[in-house]
Amino acid sequence: MEIISETKTEIIFDNGTSEETIETSIDLPELNLVRMDMNVIEYPLFSKNKRRKVNQSIRYKLNGRTDKYIEVKPIAGKTIPRDFEEKVFIALISVMRKNNYSRNFAVTISEIADNMKVSAYSKKAIHNQIKMALKKLSETSYTFKDSLYSSIKNELLTDTIITNMMSVRIFFKAGKKEKYFKDGRIKEIYLIAISQHFYDNII
Repeated sequence: MEIISETKTEIIFDNGTSEETIETSIDLPELNLVRMDMNVIEYPLFSKNKRRKVNQSIRYKLNGRTDKYIEVKPIAGKTIPRDFEEKVFIALISVMRKNNYSRNFAVTISEIADNMKVSAYSKKAIHNQIKMALKKLSETSYTFKDSLYSSIKNELLTDTIITNMMSVRIFFKAGKKEKYFKDGRIKEIYLIAISQHFYDNII
């Protein structure tokens, strides 16, 4: 993958807030477009740039074409997912694998931390970070224009796909979903539903 050029546009709203889009042109062989493994590793669905700003979107034009791109857009007041969110996502895929690749599965924050292979000392310290990462992964918008590979059709989808990675539902012990709380130490259960387009590619 080679970055050819990069431009920036900024919109300033009446209330003083702003929204910025970084447009990057990427040179990539056509045969590499775009399976899930390429999305996670090659494309910044998770940005490696620690200087990404709040309200900053990024659009990757593929091979210099404006009609073939991937755009990642955060919700207002947030940044796009970065390294930590990527680690949480990969941990979730590990949990999904243990659940026979079900698109919908239940998980605890401790289980996610265990699959991130962090030390026992660090595990409790990152619980809140993991919760925030789940929120960001469920709220960030991904737009694929002629750039998302369909494992079912075995071809690129030429239309525009706007999706997120997943949805998250939280059950608390005080609620009625007692089947998730057989272990008395568990206080919260997170029900994860991987979005259909991402799930199809993972499978």
